[in-house]
Amino acid sequence: MARTLMLLAALAAGLPLNAAAKPPEGKAEQEHYPFFTDAQVRLMTDYYRPGSGHAVPHAPKAGDLPPGIYKKLARGGTLPPGLRKKLAPLPADLARQFPDPPGYAQLMCGDLVLLVQSASELIVDAVSLTRH
Repeated sequence: MARTLMLLAALAAGLPLNAAAKPPEGKAEQEHYPFFTDAQVRLMTDYYRPGSGHAVPHAPKAGDLPPGIYKKLARGGTLPPGLRKKLAPLPADLARQFPDPPGYAQLMCGDLVLLVQSASELIVDAVSLTRH
């Protein structure tokens, strides 16, 4: 329906038909980030479900992180300087099932699994293993 309206508007304005399909000039391409799929989230939560033999890692010790930092680890945020050294990679069993996308790292901070852009430390996705 929307495409039909665009074509009709282009015809009314006297534009060629393919001009209506092009994005407006000056608009930058929107960057697309990888994310955890529903299947990956299900694999992670099943891996750590009670009775599986895998315990959810505890959050870093209170002295390791300043107060409030753990709460700020969310999609769209960035890792604070120096925190990456304190985060653990995914367990090998999980990492084999879905490897890191190129240029990204999957890290754990307590019950959070973070997908972090390596160059900018941008958190592009975050999954809580205990709150669903």
